Amino acid sequence: MNAVERLLAHGEQIVSLFDEMLGEYPDVSEQTYSIVRVEQDRNQLGECFGEPGFHFSAKPAKATLTAERLALMERVPSHSLMDNAICKAYADGARSRSDLPSQVVETYCGWLERIEQLLHSPTMHSLLAGVVAESLSWGPHAANIASLARDVNVAVRRLCGKRESVIRKPFFISGAVTTRADWLIEKRRYVRPAIDALHPYARPPAPLIEAAEKKANSSRSRGGRRQNNEALARDLLAGWDAFNPEDVRPKKPDYIARRPEVMAMKSLDARQKKAALLLTALNSALALRRSKARQMRPPRG
Repeated sequence: MNAVERLLAHGEQIVSLFDEMLGEYPDVSEQTYSIVRVEQDRNQLGECFGEPGFHFSAKPAKATLTAERLALMERVPSHSLMDNAICKAYADGARSRSDLPSQVVETYCGWLERIEQLLHSPTMHSLLAGVVAESLSWGPHAANIASLARDVNVAVRRLCGKRESVIRKPFFISGAVTTRADWLIEKRRYVRPAIDALHPYARPPAPLIEAAEKKANSSRSRGGRRQNNEALARDLLAGWDAFNPEDVRPKKPDYIARRPEVMAMKSLDARQKKAALLLTALNSALALRRSKARQMRPPRG
């Protein structure tokens, strides 16, 4: 797996995680919610955590609610995530006052732990650096590959409340995406387009380059030198002979500019380079035709 594929796979994991955390779950009864109540003030569970905090009327097991998880829940006190954690824990079979609170903590903190693993700044920076390093294998497309990889990094960084600045701990801050509505907007506008734009470059064209080099070497070995593209020369000459714009003297640059190969190029720089190559090929074909015509002329005298 190359660097672009690793970054794309990482991005898809992030999308899947947020789809799971902020997806739609069947509603549970008010009685179930009463076991895990969401309060708007600072609440107590032996210790306080979060503001607004989450108050369990049935206390979770101490083995589940560790100091590390309390600190994690303080960093991301999201009502939307907690509601979904309650619904998911209930759907997974946790129904009683003895096991539901512990399962909710497992689900909720499990999501938060995966967020920090996937979106941790050094991880994203390492993936991006790998793409930039390997982008050279794309030749003239290297700058575009690096730019698209950075777009993925920026789109992902938005999910943790960052827009352009560098991520610092605590990882989640004010502005992080913690509601379903915000996630759907971020996914549609930024995350999905950034990942999809990079997908066509998942594999560099090295096999194509190697095949072209082998073909060129084979042509040289058979004929002693590279064979001319006679088909292109004939096509260019035929098009030039038929080129007859109204009220304007035919000019080769005008003819080349209207060639479909040139017009198909997306950027001005690409069109100019393609036009220069075709103009050189046309001039060579015209010079060869003139040379052959002179050879066919009868000798004077």
